[in-house]
Amino acid sequence: MTISGSPRVLFQSHNRRGLGHLMRALNVAREIRNLAPEARIVLHTRNPSTAQFCPPDVEWVIDAGSGCDWASTVRAVDPDVVVYDTLIPDDAGLGVVPRAARVAYVMRRSTDERHRAVLESRFLDRVDIVVVPHDREEFDRPVPADVAGRLVFVGPIVRSSDPVRVERLRRQYRLGSAQHTIVSCAGGGGFAETAEPFFDAVWDAHERLARSVQGLHHIVVLGPHNADHRTPRRGMRLVDSEPHLVDLFALADLVVSEGGYNAVHEIRHVGVPGCFVPGRRRWDDQDHRVRALQEQGLAVVIDPGEPSAMGAQIAALACSRERLDSLRRRTREVPVEPGNQRAAQAILGHLAA
Repeated sequence: MTISGSPRVLFQSHNRRGLGHLMRALNVAREIRNLAPEARIVLHTRNPSTAQFCPPDVEWVIDAGSGCDWASTVRAVDPDVVVYDTLIPDDAGLGVVPRAARVAYVMRRSTDERHRAVLESRFLDRVDIVVVPHDREEFDRPVPADVAGRLVFVGPIVRSSDPVRVERLRRQYRLGSAQHTIVSCAGGGGFAETAEPFFDAVWDAHERLARSVQGLHHIVVLGPHNADHRTPRRGMRLVDSEPHLVDLFALADLVVSEGGYNAVHEIRHVGVPGCFVPGRRRWDDQDHRVRALQEQGLAVVIDPGEPSAMGAQIAALACSRERLDSLRRRTREVPVEPGNQRAAQAILGHLAA
């Protein structure tokens, strides 16, 4: 399916410390480009690392006040479609959107408090389509009847790995088939209150593994917004950011991560064992997300606590080929089907009919 014309699509991506909104926007943007090759796609973001991730055919504006604020971007783009992700605009921000523009909202499963706030706002009255990046079972949230009629369950919006990039990263990181490869990451890395103890546990686990695992190759991705300064240990490679993280995941024997939306679904999508230490967020229920997977045998969850206790559990899992093989088999029995194309079609609406 190809759409004629040149629709102007504007995403509001308001992450500062994480990468969730930005990555979902880019995943959908790729599919919009496939459906509408001549589309103008613009991201309005507060994310300082945007330039690392945006391809040349996606424009981006970092909100920096007068001249680069939301109202200025809306006037400059004059969008046919506006997409909000998770966070909802205030009345002033919504008021600058042209009345003729189609408004889409990506409604993730969030905490009870956040979900109530969204439903109680007037924002949904202006929304034409609500894109739910989950399946119906995972999105266990009540919605009013008038909103339910506008919901489209698309499934996870998630990047896919690319064999060419995977092999490029294999060479870049000098990974051989005989090595025991672990990748540890905390998403964007900007939530220091959880990232710091998470990485303390990762360092503790590495010390334990280095004494017992031959050929250990541990890649630690701090995240582009992480301000922590750490010293790598022997057998550990420390990087600030990896734009093609999903391709690096595909090379791992085990991925250790917090429980962010993108990381969880990318790890599952490439079919590698995942060990999650859910971080506390005001709006995002990471604990629910990863424990639902653990109940299905699709992941291991470690309770946040003392770094040494967490490190011991991470190391024990990493040393157990039996447990890792079991996780890998299970993830391949329950594959993830990306909903990116369905999301793009719903967002474009009648243009994709």
